[in-house]
Formats: sequence, C-alpha cells, structure tokens
Amino acid sequence: MTALITQIASDKSSELRRTAASRRRLGLGRSRKLRSSRREADHGVVADVTVRRLGDGPSDRAALDYLAGLDSREPLDGEVLGAELDGALVAAISLSTGETIADPFTRTDEIRSLLQIRAEQLDGRRSRFGRRRRGGHVAAATTARSRAA
Repeated sequence: MTALITQIASDKSSELRRTAASRRRLGLGRSRKLRSSRREADHGVVADVTVRRLGDGPSDRAALDYLAGLDSREPLDGEVLGAELDGALVAAISLSTGETIADPFTRTDEIRSLLQIRAEQLDGRRSRFGRRRRGGHVAAATTARSRAA
C-alpha cells in the first residue's frame, strides 16, 4: 500500500514539474504575478488603467458578462464605461443609471472613483453643450429682432 502511494505521489510530482517547465518556456508562469505586482506597485498607486466606452461587440459583451458574474450582479445595459487594468476589464459603470460593477478580487476603489468622475464629466458635457446650443440660438434670434426694429 505504501509503495502504491509513493508511486502515485512520484508520478504527480513529475507531472507538476513537466507542467511548470512548459509554462516557464511559454512565459505563462509569471504573467499573473507580474499583473498583480503592477497593480499594487508604489503602495497602491494604480498604473496602466484605461477607461473607455464598451461597445456592443462580442468581446466587450463577454468581458462585461464575466465581470458581472464575478460581482454576482446582472450585466449593465445601455451605454457603459469600462476600466481596464493591464488589459483586463476590472470595473464598469452604466452612464444611464450610474450603477457600477467591479472585480471583487482586485482593489478597485480608486478605479471606481475614476469611472464615476469620468461619467460625471461626460454627463456635464452633454448638458453644457445642450445649453450652449439653445443659448446661442436664443441670442441670435434676439439680436435679429433688435436689428429689425
């Protein structure tokens, strides 16, 4: 019995060594460590964050569905801003409802704040441009009336 257990342990150990060696050759062993070290480099300062609108394409939808699954929430609908950290979607905010979802296994406090600020900027830009446009037309009409009188 002991010989059988020793043989199984030896086989498993050999298999793990072969897998580790092949991952090292392909460069797969360090990618997760590098990503996590870059995320928490400089005492919590986040680097390589990309904020962008997520489209209706299959890759963006799949990433959003995956993120919602991690957060145990429903995927966001409508226009959505997403934050990518080292190429992986880690947080998203709906521009229509303001609802956010985030990766619970990544520190995303600062990233969610960044998304909130950007969403407010986009919302303010829309309403500000709308006021300018209406204000510009009103001013032009008033000037035309005063010239005619």
